[in-house]
Amino acid sequence: MTRSELYRRVWETSMRTLAPEFGMSDVALGKLCRSLNIPTPGVGYWARAAAGQSAPKRPLPVGEDVAFRMPEPVPAPTADRRTTYERAYAAVRKRAAAETPMPVAAMRDTLDGAPAIVLQTRKWFEDLAKAERRLEEERAQHMRQGGKGRWRPFFPDTVLPEKWCGRYRVDTKGALRLDATPARLDWILRFHDALIRALEGVGCHVSAVVGAGCWMEVAERGQSVKVAFAEDFEKLRDGEYRAAKTFRLKLGRRGTVFRNWRQTPEQFERELPAIVQAIQVTIRAQEEQAVLTAEFNRAEQVDRDAADALRRVQYVAEQAERRRAEARAAQTARAVKLADAQLRHEATMRVLADLADQAESGAGGDGIRVWLALAYAGLRSPAEDLAKELRRELANAGRPDWWPEGEP
Repeated sequence: MTRSELYRRVWETSMRTLAPEFGMSDVALGKLCRSLNIPTPGVGYWARAAAGQSAPKRPLPVGEDVAFRMPEPVPAPTADRRTTYERAYAAVRKRAAAETPMPVAAMRDTLDGAPAIVLQTRKWFEDLAKAERRLEEERAQHMRQGGKGRWRPFFPDTVLPEKWCGRYRVDTKGALRLDATPARLDWILRFHDALIRALEGVGCHVSAVVGAGCWMEVAERGQSVKVAFAEDFEKLRDGEYRAAKTFRLKLGRRGTVFRNWRQTPEQFERELPAIVQAIQVTIRAQEEQAVLTAEFNRAEQVDRDAADALRRVQYVAEQAERRRAEARAAQTARAVKLADAQLRHEATMRVLADLADQAESGAGGDGIRVWLALAYAGLRSPAEDLAKELRRELANAGRPDWWPEGEP
């Protein structure tokens, strides 16, 4: 928008009606007009115009017809947009669920032919059990020998992993990511065997990344989600825990948890097909969710950009208003300075006049007159100097900053 176009708009429509079109208040629009030296209708203008009375229009002061960008109208509040986004994503999941058949999934009594990731987990716990037995035997032997001195493992590399709330967290390469105790390891491994075989049977790929905590990644069609499995625990006293009767399975992605199951082993066995289907539905909804998320983020960015633009406009307007106020206040000091200079100038002129009288009545008058000519040549009237400055300021494009509001 150009300066002349904004001038035309503010004289066609009241500021209160026009300002919301630009995503700002009438106060902010008034500040913007002042910063661009655009006159606006005064109090009572629109009432007189509505009554058919004469309402003179103040002309646009001469100045450069600069172009500037008005802030975009502020979109709907984020809360409403968030609700719309969540409803749209729920519809996507519902459609994906309708298009995804219930898979066949059942647990087996053995781990014959189990996925390598399950067998590697079993080996990790077997090695853990061997290390525990070795350390216990070494500790017992140390006690049989009198238990003198500090006991240390015979093999320095025999170190047990730390427990987290009474459970071990598997973090070795190629193994499942889970928090569990050896007591119910057989059921945990058979459950994951059935889960992974069912997922692979519908085209998914299951992998675990070292350092990802207890999360595993399930991928299909270029999209992925994460699955976390953990054995529940109960806290007995400080530093002591025991396994609970339930397990937890979480389905999420990038810090968002979509589903959270907390059930007994029997319930997990019954709902295993539904769990596999939920993982599939979540993965297949990711592509459309990515589009929805991108649209949501773009709308949020528009909000932020609009707010930033509005703040910049308001800042420019406030700075211009502050500059104008300071310029107006400075004119009083300017006048006082002129009065002081004018008094000194008049006193100087009186002294020089007295000196000229002396030159006429005594010797050396010619020399005094020469000196007076030089002195008079260097003197200027402060009022004349200020008048020249004011003419220069008024000759520039637009009105000077000190020009009173409401004056044409």
